[in-house]
Amino acid sequence: MSVLRVLVDSPDASIGELLRERLPGSDFHVVSTQPGPAFLRTARCVLPDIAVVDRVHERAEAALLEIAVLKDARPGVRIIALSEESSPKDARVVEQGIFYYMTLPTGRELVQVIRAAARAIASEAKAVGGRRA
Repeated sequence: MSVLRVLVDSPDASIGELLRERLPGSDFHVVSTQPGPAFLRTARCVLPDIAVVDRVHERAEAALLEIAVLKDARPGVRIIALSEESSPKDARVVEQGIFYYMTLPTGRELVQVIRAAARAIASEAKAVGGRRA
């Protein structure tokens, strides 16, 4: 399997740092960005295989837009949405066809879900003859 690009969209740099520590560089390339204009530029340059969108409960409208941008830039991207608290607004994010929604995940849980997304990507690539979208 080739190196998977993981984009972390969060106002908190610690998530990207944690993932860079816990995910092997031979399998994952982790890029962090802040929400807003930096996210838009980074998402289109990185073309992530997996994206982590943080704090969806605080910024539901922005998160919806970011998810749409990700899906437009990279069809098939596996999106993991993080929230500090579950709210009815989060349901709109989940309805966008994300890979996984997590409320207050531990670092270990987030890494497990990213690895599950990687396995799903590998399985899909195998089914279509080894090519990643």
